[in-house]
Amino acid sequence: MFLESILSARDVLSISYVGQSVRENTEIPPSVLVSELLDAIQRGFGTPGGEDVAGRLVIRHRLQGFNPIYFSGESRLFSYSAENFRALAGRERKRSFDRPFLDEPLGEPSDELKTVTLDRLVRFYVNPAAFFLEQRLQMRLGAVVQPLQEREPFEVGGLDGYLIRQELLEHVLAGGDPHDLLPVMRSRGLLPPALHGERVFMELLGEVREFARKLIEHNGIIETLEPLEADLELGGFRLFARLDRLTASRQLFYRCATMKESDRIRTWITHLVLVAVAGASHPTETYLFMRDRSLRYPSVEDPKAHLEKLLFYYWQGQSAPLPFLPNSSVAWCEKSDKGEDAALEAVMKVWNDGYGGWPGEGSDPAVRRCFGDEPPLGDLFRTIASDLIRPMLDHGGRV
Repeated sequence: MFLESILSARDVLSISYVGQSVRENTEIPPSVLVSELLDAIQRGFGTPGGEDVAGRLVIRHRLQGFNPIYFSGESRLFSYSAENFRALAGRERKRSFDRPFLDEPLGEPSDELKTVTLDRLVRFYVNPAAFFLEQRLQMRLGAVVQPLQEREPFEVGGLDGYLIRQELLEHVLAGGDPHDLLPVMRSRGLLPPALHGERVFMELLGEVREFARKLIEHNGIIETLEPLEADLELGGFRLFARLDRLTASRQLFYRCATMKESDRIRTWITHLVLVAVAGASHPTETYLFMRDRSLRYPSVEDPKAHLEKLLFYYWQGQSAPLPFLPNSSVAWCEKSDKGEDAALEAVMKVWNDGYGGWPGEGSDPAVRRCFGDEPPLGDLFRTIASDLIRPMLDHGGRV
């Protein structure tokens, strides 16, 4: 069929192939048929200037259609795409100022939203920018169906690895046989195929058993109390919560994962609610137990004042993106006592992408949409970090 296509061509024969990796930009050789055709032309034909025939025939395109070379007029490469040209022009255009995401804040939402659940408040502070886009502007960034992988997985990582570990952990703590979950995980497509999948499962189970051993060693047998319902009137807001992780001695959170700043903030907010409503028969301290470290929050004086601040900034974040970034805010507060330069350096470490392409906080689609390429380190950022994060750091100590 390839030979027939060559023989059928009269004026022009155009052959295209994927010659570069879209991920690594490494060269990908063409089909053997295309390579043999180029070799035959190389052997049978020449050029007046002695130029390499293959180099004259093969046109190497760029990875992006908006590459400047397509619109320079000084290359064999050209494009008629108005959309790509506008994208290039927008990137190249020099602006004398950075236009804000919003020219002015939106109007306040209805007072019905001043009735807040603890889950909603926590979800806001995990990513205020994403919350604002989703709840006020109905924008859901990154909600694109990912294509199926072209290769069979040989390891389990990321969200899948966490979900397996957490389900195994609950099964182990409940006294069940974790091996019963192996066919369940296989049926969900979370494990690699065949015997290798079983080996991966056993490795994860070993990690979970070790984590469960340390968890019980530090906290004893985990027996939870009846959930505590909270209904708080705070500065014009009404906060509802259901605290269902209470034991006789503490409120206990645990995850078989590496601790993130959002875990600390989530636990801190829930701890404030506990202290605000705890009676004589309830504990007033909270533990957060993770794979890499653990934290303890003791009782707090005037927890309602801290919750009122959280609700105050939550309400501000309903009208405009709130310059509160969990990783950057914690980094700033942890280093601010060593000077502004040290705090800024700490922020940039968590803002920029890390080693091996690990995404930084500035790579979050919602954060980029609301704040651009640079972290919003203005006065409001510093005030919010001081009001919300400083008390958390002052009260939270490692176990």
